[in-house]
Formats: sequence, structure tokens, C-alpha cells
Amino acid sequence: MERSDLLYFNAVRFWRALKPEELPSKAEVSDFIEKAEVSLDELIQNLPQRRAETILELRELRQLKIQAQQSYSRPSLCVDLLRVSVSVPVIREAVDELEQDHKSNFSMLFDLSTGLGEPIGAVKAAEEMVRGTDFAKLIATMGSTQGNHIATQAEIYREAHARISEYADLLKADPSGFTVVDKCLQNLQAQSFTQSNKQIVLVGAKYSAELYKAVSPLSEPVHLV
Repeated sequence: MERSDLLYFNAVRFWRALKPEELPSKAEVSDFIEKAEVSLDELIQNLPQRRAETILELRELRQLKIQAQQSYSRPSLCVDLLRVSVSVPVIREAVDELEQDHKSNFSMLFDLSTGLGEPIGAVKAAEEMVRGTDFAKLIATMGSTQGNHIATQAEIYREAHARISEYADLLKADPSGFTVVDKCLQNLQAQSFTQSNKQIVLVGAKYSAELYKAVSPLSEPVHLV
């Protein structure tokens, strides 16, 4: 397990232990979303100026996969780039807030990182299924059934299998992964949330999908030679 994965799973543990009174107020959520949207808008607007730098980062990720003798694709390079440059820094910031006992800030940043990770996670899971990765191993890696009652685990397993199978079919029909991230957004909008703040998760997911689509053209082979 990579350090960033361990960081995330540890954060999940603390997030699940939050008490209702430690969750953010409506005013805190509204203020957080406004600031997050400004920051993420700026990130997208600056992409054209960072074109050369982004291509270089994609080349480096490709080279790392070649050196590790790992297969790669354009979607996988985009997923890795956004994970390292956007999603992981947010979860690190969330953990920093937790260490300062700012639990409402931790909760909101955790939900934002969850949203940022959903569309790119959907593409990654679809690729793994298309590649033939054992589904039980894939679910274990995603941590989807950890800490749940056995009956709940079985239900989560069935739902996840159906959802990721659909993503895999979409990826086969559209190798760019664009329809996968679009479908992921639709699924999130229809989903009910218990502890996570749905507004914050959807903000993260929306910008993650936009960033994925903006970065994807830069992963064309002509740019990575």
C-alpha cells in the first residue's frame, strides 16, 4: 500500500469516529464551498499556462511506469497525475487540520477529497476490471467493505460490482474515460449520503471531472515523446 493510500485509510478511520456535534455547520459548509470553488476554478483557469509543466509531469509518470514494468494508458496517466497533484494534497491538508483538532475543517476537507477522488477512482476501477483484475482484490484495494457488517459487505459488493462493470463497459466504448466520469457524477447526484456532506462531495467530483477532461488531451502520445 502506498503512503498516500495509508494516509487516506487512516483519515477514514478518524472521519467515521466524528460525532454529530463535531461536523460543520451550514454556514461553515457554505463558506468552505465558496472558497473551494474559487481555488479549483483558479486551478482549471491556470492549466493553459501550465501546459508544458503538465506534459512534463505526464512524461515522468509514464517513465516511472515503464521503469516499474507496469502497463499504462492515457486514462491511467491522467488519473495518477490528478491523484498526486490534487486529491492527495487535500487529504494531507485534512489530516493537518485534524492534528490541530479542527474537526469540522477536517470533515469538510475529507469530503472534498472524497469527491475529487470519485471520478478518477471510477476510471481507475474501470481500467482494472477491463484488464481482468480480480474483483475481490479490487474491492479490497478500494476499501469499500472494510469495517462493515457482513450483510452490509455483501450488499456493497454487489452494488460495487454492478457499478464498476457499467464503468468498464463505458470505458470499452469510449477509451477516453469521459463517459465514465460523467456517469460517476450522475451516480453521485442520485446517491444518498449519511455522514458526508453531499454538497461538498459533489463540488469535488465536478471539478475532478473537469480537470480530467482538461488534462486528457495533453496525454496524447505526440506530447509524451
